[in-house]
Amino acid sequence: MRSYLWGIVLVGLFFFLPGCNIIGAIAYMTAPPQMKDAEIELTTGRLVLFIEYANSSEENPVFTRAFRERLIEIFREQEVNDQIVPPEEILRLRQVKADFSRWSLQKIGRELDAEQVLYVRIERLRMQASADALLLTPEVRLQMKVIAPRASPREARLWPGP
Repeated sequence: MRSYLWGIVLVGLFFFLPGCNIIGAIAYMTAPPQMKDAEIELTTGRLVLFIEYANSSEENPVFTRAFRERLIEIFREQEVNDQIVPPEEILRLRQVKADFSRWSLQKIGRELDAEQVLYVRIERLRMQASADALLLTPEVRLQMKVIAPRASPREARLWPGP
């Protein structure tokens, strides 16, 4: 444990030394992941992953699909949940119900027979060319919350707390 902390201190020092930014970046990227205790336990039952954009002009289906797939991959790797509601079910519900845009997250979760809704609101999405100009790198600012569809409206928000 002590050597691990010492490694973190060294990585921190590299970031502040002039000319060592490359070494600092390499040290940071090769360091073991820092795990934090979960603030909430996601359900092992049906989970709706609901992603929407604050600004419709920034909507990017490619980013949304990649982001969703990566979250699902992380959930499976960490053995969190493998019962994510397929996006086709959400799309079908949106197409069938004319007033869908006015529904609460609780109602969406109930209609999809889910135990929880993980809501992701993308506040800002900007795609930038990377340094080598071969890839686009996303810069994202988002908000998340977890909703219990069958709880009372006062107790529906599970995370973050009030």
